[in-house]
Amino acid sequence: MHYQKYQYWDFEYSLNNYSLEFNEAWWTITGYYSGQNLSLKKWQELIHPGDLPSLKEKIKKHCNSNDTFNHQFRLLHRDGNYIWISANAQFNFGLAKDKPTHIYGTLIDITKQKNKESEVVYRQKLLQLLYELSPIGIALNDFETGAFLEVNQKLLDPTGYTREEFLQLNYWEVTPKEYELQEAQQIESMNEKGAYGPYEKEYIKKNGEKYPVLLRGVLVEDIDGNKKIWSFIEDISEHKKDELEKSQYLEKIQSLLHIKNNQNERLENFAHIVSHNLRSHSGSINMLIELLQEENNTLDEQETFKYLIQATSNLKTTIQDLNEIVEINLSDTKDFKPIDIYPLIQKNVESVFPIAKENHVKIFTDIDPKTYMIGVRSYLESIFLNFITNSIKYSAKDRDSYLKISAKSEGNFTSIIFEDNGLGIDMETYGNKLFKMYQTFHTHKDARGIGLFITKNQIETMNGTIEVSSKVNVGTTFKIKIPNSN
Repeated sequence: MHYQKYQYWDFEYSLNNYSLEFNEAWWTITGYYSGQNLSLKKWQELIHPGDLPSLKEKIKKHCNSNDTFNHQFRLLHRDGNYIWISANAQFNFGLAKDKPTHIYGTLIDITKQKNKESEVVYRQKLLQLLYELSPIGIALNDFETGAFLEVNQKLLDPTGYTREEFLQLNYWEVTPKEYELQEAQQIESMNEKGAYGPYEKEYIKKNGEKYPVLLRGVLVEDIDGNKKIWSFIEDISEHKKDELEKSQYLEKIQSLLHIKNNQNERLENFAHIVSHNLRSHSGSINMLIELLQEENNTLDEQETFKYLIQATSNLKTTIQDLNEIVEINLSDTKDFKPIDIYPLIQKNVESVFPIAKENHVKIFTDIDPKTYMIGVRSYLESIFLNFITNSIKYSAKDRDSYLKISAKSEGNFTSIIFEDNGLGIDMETYGNKLFKMYQTFHTHKDARGIGLFITKNQIETMNGTIEVSSKVNVGTTFKIKIPNSN
């Protein structure tokens, strides 16, 4: 009797003796052993606490009916995880037909189905969140009528419309008429490629104002075969504003650059004229003085004439200094070339060797032969010579003096350090005047106050920098950095 019954039903519960029976399929589904004694109470404990009240309510609702009913709930599997069960059950009444005696039915494992449904719901929620939180406007339009079927908040924000108002519009009602030709081209693109854009146009706000947008989209079909358009609409008002400002700034910069170039050209011409004329006039004055000396030998004995000769000599020297500065400031980057500094240093050291020996100054060099800089050879030679001769000129006479010259590469720059133990400079007093013109800091007979000024100009012309540290009667260190790449 029971054998045949289990052919059709997975479970049966007797309301008279409270016995609960399952067939082998049920035990297979749940993972429990068929020999286990499973009471109604124990079986209820296996049902997820969140699902038990609704199951009891469903049973109570159908207890006086012999109709089949269905309910889905979670059941604790033997492995500790919950599985989803679909129960199709029915009450069985006794011969009197007034009171049910049994409840029986089938139990089906629908866990995979439920997981798929959960995944679908999860993806739907995720897409909905992406749709609503997208930083770009999104719209769904009917291909034939252009009617808006769906819009997200980002699309609505700049328009001034409510969602309800916007969904009463079609594609053409928010597009200015001057874009009709472009629209036709984009529709043709959709028919050929299944997509359109990106392209720029304007949308019309509720108040009639226009604002720029960037659009792109794809053609899709719904389950009924109706064509729809998913469009991504980006408000590019700020982008256009930035473009306009950049364009205005560029025009202003180009205008200033044009003015600067004109001014530089005039200044360059002026510098050449002044430099040439000053040299010419200075040379003429020197020739006149020489003629006067030849015609009147007694002039050399007059004190006033001696002052005139000295003033003329000073003028000549000043003009030479100014001419050198003008040439530096008019240098062009096209004159810059990779220069090996090792031979330049060696050349200068050898040229000053007699003077260094006479002043008891030892010169040490530590420079890789492959070290180079990007600049003007004559400038570098002048810079190196100036630092070397200064170290000799201002060496201390009461101790053995030295000059250490070293070089190293530091990224895109090459650094050269000139370190001596000479007289040093009072940086607190003269630090802010060190590289100014005609500033001297020692009472040396050859000090002109022009060397460091010219040196700094030469270094900066080659896009370099100069640093100095010094202490009186201890020594001075100059560090120059000049690019080693363009």
